[in-house]
Amino acid sequence: MSVTITFQGAQEELEMNLSNCNFFAFFKKIGIEADYCGEEKAEVLYNLCKSFNPKALVQNAYAEGNYYDCGRSLEQVSRYKWNLMTLASEAMKQNKSIVWY
Repeated sequence: MSVTITFQGAQEELEMNLSNCNFFAFFKKIGIEADYCGEEKAEVLYNLCKSFNPKALVQNAYAEGNYYDCGRSLEQVSRYKWNLMTLASEAMKQNKSIVWY
């Protein structure tokens, strides 16, 4: 399962899709207690991302029994930050809110 992050009228290449786990972890770290669907002002998300240090969400891969977690690299988390800031910036230009579902 994944969560799509976008705004009304966004070009497809601006949309983000994150696994549920990565979505909830990322949004929690930037300061938003998100649900499976929601909406936030683009300016709020932009500013939260701007002050977020991607190192705070890096996680090493590990396995426990039959459970495997691939972790999150600094490059991956930095890409999430950059992509959400780009999406929010474009949404601000069009006076749109960011939605996720």
